[in-house]
Amino acid sequence: MRDEGWPDLRQMLRPHDIDLPDVGASASGQLYPAMEPFTVFEDN
Repeated sequence: MRDEGWPDLRQMLRPHDIDLPDVGASASGQLYPAMEPFTVFEDN
């Protein structure tokens, strides 16, 4: 893309970490938050 006259991507993008919300799960304990079951697929 640099050869086509576009600006350098390193000047256009600023990567950063995404802050994750606390949902009650952790890597060393509960692997998923507490929740009610929900239907993913149902054959009519």
